[in-house]
Amino acid sequence: MLPSNAGQVAARYPARSGKPSNREGLDHGVGLLEPQSGIHSVPAQAHSGGASLANPATLARSYELAKRAFDLSLAILILPGVAALTALIAAAIALTTGTPTFFRHRRIGRHGREFDIWKFRTMHVESERLLAEHLDRNPSAQEEWCLTHKLKHDPRVTRLGRFLRKTSLDELPQLFNIFAGNMSFVGPRPITHAETARYADRLPCYLAALPGITGLWQVSGRCNLSYEARVLLDETYVRQWTLARDLLILLKTPRAVFCRHGAY
Repeated sequence: MLPSNAGQVAARYPARSGKPSNREGLDHGVGLLEPQSGIHSVPAQAHSGGASLANPATLARSYELAKRAFDLSLAILILPGVAALTALIAAAIALTTGTPTFFRHRRIGRHGREFDIWKFRTMHVESERLLAEHLDRNPSAQEEWCLTHKLKHDPRVTRLGRFLRKTSLDELPQLFNIFAGNMSFVGPRPITHAETARYADRLPCYLAALPGITGLWQVSGRCNLSYEARVLLDETYVRQWTLARDLLILLKTPRAVFCRHGAY
């Protein structure tokens, strides 16, 4: 059942231990969609658990055309600046922690198509061993990892990597994904195959849209929100998508990145 307002959502999905409440982030995220069509206007099918999409805008041909035209136009516009910054960051990674400088990981995209997402490498090369050892020694870290697939104090992350993550600069290479057509500037956060089970009956909503570099989750608190809250924000975005709302989220993104709220 989709809660009727953000306050109910915050109560239903409390933040994990030691984190601020989800309420502020969800109120903000849902509020981005309210000027024309608020959370109250989510189709009735959402109340059945989210399995029925009821033909959201993201399944229409107009979504594909508008998204592609907007993404390519913006990508071409910022390409020179991104290319220069990418070269500088790649050189810094190579000098401080060696190669490779880029990292790719398999993610699930629109209509269930798998693709490789590109990022700067922010972890030590032996990251899997470091993670296993850290989780074995820290039960609280095990719990945090099981809940969120993230760690606030992650031993795998390099010093430069922490800066890149906090500023979201590690995601600059995803411009390659936009040119390839398997990501958009705005959309649900791209998930792994293992995470699909956590979306449960809301997975069809995620699969109906292109994953994004930024989105409602990123401008609404990021890691300060529980995973369940993130899933709800993804569903809300898909059901109420318009290009104007994408522009609004993009305008909100620089402030979210600068403030580093919920970023680690």
